[in-house]
This record gives sequence, C-alpha cells and structure tokens, in this order.
Amino acid sequence: MEVEVYPDSDVEDPDVKVCGICGDEGRKDLLVICSRCSDWAEHTYCMLKVPTKVPKGNWVCLECKVEEKSSNQRQDKIGRIDGNVKKQLL
Repeated sequence: MEVEVYPDSDVEDPDVKVCGICGDEGRKDLLVICSRCSDWAEHTYCMLKVPTKVPKGNWVCLECKVEEKSSNQRQDKIGRIDGNVKKQLL
C-alpha cells in the first residue's frame, strides 16, 4: 500500500524539532536538542538562563538533569545502606 504525501497537510514531520518553550521552529541555528533524551529542544533565546552562544558538545534538558540527580541520590542511598550492612556483618 502506497502512502500519499500532501504538501499542505497538517501532519508534522517527526524529525522537525520545535522549541519546547515557544513551540516554534524559529531560528534552527539557535535550537539546541537534549543529548540525553533527544525529545526536548530549546532556542537559546528562550532559555531561562540565556547563554551568549549555542552550547558546544552535549546539552541536557531540565527534565533529564532532574532525573539524573534523583538517580544519583538513589545510588548514594543504596551505597550507604550496602556499606552499613557490610560493616555490621564484619
């Protein structure tokens, strides 16, 4: 079965990224995409802390930063529990 593509269609291209803050493609050269989830993107001019230039290398969205922080805290707690259990056994 062949799928027809219409240029005036409301169906969005899944590869087109839009800013999660303003909801627009805007200046694609100033749109940064989360290197961890690849779902979130922000224009540098829409960010809470506006950088002077587009970040080079990896950029991580707030949601991924929060998830990483809570994951690290869980790992710290597990490490402390394991350490206490080991000390008690010795």
